[in-house]
Amino acid sequence: MKIFFTSSQRGKEFFLENYKRIQIALEQIPESKLIEDDLLNEESGSFYKKLELGGQKAYINFYQQELNYLKTADINVFDCSFHSLSIGFTIQRSLDINKPTIVLYEENNTPYFLTGIEEEKFIISSYNKTNLEAVVNKAVKLAMDVRDKRFNFFIRPDLLNYITEVSRRDDIPISVFLRNLILEHKKKNK
Repeated sequence: MKIFFTSSQRGKEFFLENYKRIQIALEQIPESKLIEDDLLNEESGSFYKKLELGGQKAYINFYQQELNYLKTADINVFDCSFHSLSIGFTIQRSLDINKPTIVLYEENNTPYFLTGIEEEKFIISSYNKTNLEAVVNKAVKLAMDVRDKRFNFFIRPDLLNYITEVSRRDDIPISVFLRNLILEHKKKNK
């Protein structure tokens, strides 16, 4: 299971120790692999200076890299103890691509806007110095329960031809088409 963790570069000034503890807790989850991000490896000042010196191309590359991390991960984790529009946007992108999304924050630093999100794959939890690792583990377990499950089934050729045709016509993956059919049926029969 691949996990992506990031947070505010500027927040490192205040919450670096928490970020390190979260990263260690995520690395210790059995069968998990943390997608490497430069969050903890680079000093904030040099991170921003490198972006500025690289100009528009560096900003584009950074944006594309972050999106790639979100897409590659099975679960995306964010610390929002330090409020950041960029991290908020990244959280929304994670939810847009239907990934289990965990938001952690140190108690007394509540990200009020984010606490209003009501989505099945969104998990938000506060922590303190004594329970940080336990909170991380519990949140990851919850995220594992809501992540997409893969299943295979046999289908008649005429039905396969039909959903392939609809997929091409509507320019959506077959899996999205089938998922939407199931969700529509679920709504009707609630």
